[in-house]
Amino acid sequence: MDTLEKKTKVKELWQLCFHDDERFVNLLFDNLYRDENTVCFEKGGEVTTALQMLPYRMSFGETSLDVSYISGAATRPEYRNRGLMGRLLKESFEIMRSRNIPLSALIPAESWLYDYYASKGYASVFFRQELNFSSAHRFYGDGYHRVAMSMDELYRFFDEQMRRRSCCIQHGREDFNVICGDIYLDGGDVVALADSQNRLSALVFVVPGDDAVFVKELLADLGFQLRPREENEALNGELMDSLCQFRRDIREVCLKGLKEGSSKELSSSKEVNTNVSKEVLKKCDEVRQLVSDKHHCSIIDGKGDTLWVKGELPKKETKKEAKKQSNQLTPDCPPSEMFKRTGEFSQFDAAGFPLLDKNGKPLSPTKQKKLRKRYETHKAIHEKWLLQHKAYSVCQQTRQLYSFVSSSDTEYGLNTPRSVIKKVMYSGGR
Repeated sequence: MDTLEKKTKVKELWQLCFHDDERFVNLLFDNLYRDENTVCFEKGGEVTTALQMLPYRMSFGETSLDVSYISGAATRPEYRNRGLMGRLLKESFEIMRSRNIPLSALIPAESWLYDYYASKGYASVFFRQELNFSSAHRFYGDGYHRVAMSMDELYRFFDEQMRRRSCCIQHGREDFNVICGDIYLDGGDVVALADSQNRLSALVFVVPGDDAVFVKELLADLGFQLRPREENEALNGELMDSLCQFRRDIREVCLKGLKEGSSKELSSSKEVNTNVSKEVLKKCDEVRQLVSDKHHCSIIDGKGDTLWVKGELPKKETKKEAKKQSNQLTPDCPPSEMFKRTGEFSQFDAAGFPLLDKNGKPLSPTKQKKLRKRYETHKAIHEKWLLQHKAYSVCQQTRQLYSFVSSSDTEYGLNTPRSVIKKVMYSGGR
């Protein structure tokens, strides 16, 4: 059987066993099929059993490893239950060994196949998470908008984001063509979002369902953030303008009444008016607090043009508070700088320990002893912070991304033999 005939027979077997759309099968075989990565058994001019060993690289912590992704493992119905697939998998392992490929991965087509592949040495090592959103949800992303990008631009962003994942099979350009093509064949779309500077920030793969839209994968830059908020909790700009202007007018009337009432001897009627004004001003403050707490907007009092802003207003610090803040010792402060911030000393040694007070007088032994104790305590705190900060820096990208990204079991899950995982973990792969 020559190469072209073999490809045709393997393709026919795929369609027979998996019943995929012919357009998808053509897309897959045109982009990813390679004769040297295909093993099969044949009888009477027919391919009875076949599988493909697609070559990939897999990120594993800071290590990158070769992996063979088992695709299209299929046996003709009349030849099943004869041990053919087990023999073919064993043969694929021998080929992998000769090519120095340490990992084999696959995604079972059916749930019952997990037990079958477990008997061949595979173990389930991926997870799946689903997040459900109804039509009551609205997502707000300031400055983000949909953009049209070339496939090359989309792939560069896709590849960059995938490489940030600590444990993931990496996909080449041809794989990306298949992923996008599959989405389009299902009636879905690949949506790209850019920020206010028109920089590509997020990539979403979506397909329609019977009564829902499924997000198969979401990749986003670390600065990208969509804020889900209930529709009934959202305040639009015009409503906020009207509310704030009404509140400002009411406050001006009440403040004017209080000022006039305080300048003259109060009659009983004026006293009542004054009390009413105070009560209305109190209600205005309550409205301001409600808008801040529930809708995350800050109402600005005064006569300026700005009525409100998103988020919280910065707290005004007193001079005393500002000085205290500037002298406050934090874990990130190096021990060599901790005493230089206070302004209490004029001379220091090479390690930053004070020698003279601000007047140029030597420190007493008692003072030095107290300062040394503070120095050593903060040094220990700073060293602990350095270790924590290093660990945080290694994993913060993955942690931030996965806080709002749901993993897909369609394209990016993997199964790997337990023995291989153990070997990788203890060889510094993570």
